[in-house]
Amino acid sequence: MRNSEFILQALDDCLDRVLPVSLHLLGGAALDLVYGIRRFSEDVDCMCTLSETGMIDADWFQRAVASANERLTPHGLYLTHIFDETDLVHTQDWFRRIVSPPPEAPRFRHFRYDATSPEDIILSELTRFDEKDQQDVRDLMRTRALTKADIERLIGNVHVGEEWRETWEAGLRTWRTFDV
Repeated sequence: MRNSEFILQALDDCLDRVLPVSLHLLGGAALDLVYGIRRFSEDVDCMCTLSETGMIDADWFQRAVASANERLTPHGLYLTHIFDETDLVHTQDWFRRIVSPPPEAPRFRHFRYDATSPEDIILSELTRFDEKDQQDVRDLMRTRALTKADIERLIGNVHVGEEWRETWEAGLRTWRTFDV
């Protein structure tokens, strides 16, 4: 079982009711489970819309996340905090660009999941843009036939969460010289 699936299965096992909103995957888990790009990841990153925040912040769901993390800690894995859309980097219309998992992707009893678009994942990777992030970007661009120009066109339509502004600027400088 892939780490991303193992982490989400731990969450599913800890939930005692159905989450009425989808988890929107980012990063390695999205690459692994939705885009079919095998990627080792020790965590699962998710985001939610502002209207979904109430469900994600509900005590029963947060208890399940904490319980899942307790189960995952001995394996060196974890489910991160689920960010609301104001905290991250994404296009203004990210929610309309969500991608459903393929039919062969794992399913869970208590929640659904999908992924942010390849373009939104690439834009979010620019906040750190280390070697692993750069490889993720290359893999996504190759498998989704995206060009640097495709991403450049979106940069003016990007929401950058306050805590990412400095790293976003640094990532953009690296992106400008990045060789796909």
